[in-house]
Amino acid sequence: MSENNIGSQETVKQDSASQADWLQPVAVAIAALLIMFARAPDRLTHGFLWGEDGKIFLSQAYENGVASIFIPYAQYFHFLPRTVAVTYSYIGHIDRAPRPFVWICALIQCMACVYLFTRARRSLPPSIAWAFGLAPVLIPQSGEVLLNITNIQWIVAPCLLVLLWEEFCFRPNDRRETSSELLRVATIVATTLTGPFGLLFLPIVVIGLILTRQIHRSPRACAAIAAYIVSATVQLAAILAYQHTQPKSVLDESARVGYLHFPWPNQLLRHMALEFLMPQSWIAHMGTQWPYFASACALAVIVCLVLSGKEHRSGAVVMVAIGIFLWMVAMVRTGVPQIDQRWDAAGGRYFIIPFVLFAWALLLSLATTPFRMIRVLSGALLACMLWNSAAEFYSPVYLHAGSVYRSESGVLRMSIAPSSEWFIDVKPSWLSE
Repeated sequence: MSENNIGSQETVKQDSASQADWLQPVAVAIAALLIMFARAPDRLTHGFLWGEDGKIFLSQAYENGVASIFIPYAQYFHFLPRTVAVTYSYIGHIDRAPRPFVWICALIQCMACVYLFTRARRSLPPSIAWAFGLAPVLIPQSGEVLLNITNIQWIVAPCLLVLLWEEFCFRPNDRRETSSELLRVATIVATTLTGPFGLLFLPIVVIGLILTRQIHRSPRACAAIAAYIVSATVQLAAILAYQHTQPKSVLDESARVGYLHFPWPNQLLRHMALEFLMPQSWIAHMGTQWPYFASACALAVIVCLVLSGKEHRSGAVVMVAIGIFLWMVAMVRTGVPQIDQRWDAAGGRYFIIPFVLFAWALLLSLATTPFRMIRVLSGALLACMLWNSAAEFYSPVYLHAGSVYRSESGVLRMSIAPSSEWFIDVKPSWLSE
């Protein structure tokens, strides 16, 4: 074979690889969008607002402008949701916000899935990387966090965790482009200032830095670490400063003491193991025998983690440990130990990140274990998880959510999900034109 032919074949291979580099992320984004459409078609077609979208973020954006970005809510800052609301307040009318907000959230979710996919495909097979990236939209969920700016923090938190772990613990001291580095630092700061997760991840990052001996890093990496720590400290300061603004039920000391007697093992087995893998219709037929099934599920997951590939075993175990830790923090945060929190009920958002981490851990086991039976077991558990998700795949439809109707006083009232308690009175857009 001539050298020209060999050279042309290598060029074709390089072109094909280059094409796959950008085609696959685009395909992941399209897949994420289609899954969201399948789960909540009414939201993408008619628009949607949820709770604080209108009463807090939109209203305060129109009232206070850019200054609203720096107003804490629920004790901490929400940089990304408030930035979306403020930006929209300068270009659109408040009663037309439902559709743009939904599509902005869809874009953020697609970008998050693409980011997770591109990081996973560096060390995992393509099919596993696809599942890794799409896990946030495939796990069992109630639809509470889908397509609304109020819950953007639950969308970007898994990306922040991956970014922090890669940036501070395992990323080599390579020479990165300044523009790329600045983008990463900006992303870390923006996502850390969106919700409490950046602060919750801080001890995890510190432990990772120590265990991986990555304390001594390049000046650029040190700048990123400093930016992250400052951002997390800002959130901590806000939480301490605005603690008195929380509802009494959350600050009630008797509720805190109640968690000393909280049935943690029982709740963990039921709501984090059994309900992660099995639909409620199956669990209902188990009766009083459900603890045995839950223990079997937990044992199966543990076996998969322990027998994962040597290189990824610790990562899989850490993912499950972080998921359990975040779930425990969320349970205490609710301040109502007498109420069972489930993924398919009110408060389902608290299970989003733990379930994503559990799915990732099983995917690592499936991709890396040297044992065929463990691959079968991991695959079976993931299939059960998907079946569980499919059992309640469609998000609830909230009638008139985001619609505008005339109230008795003659103003226009915008109805917002999930209940009649969430609404805003607005000036009609056609009077402003």
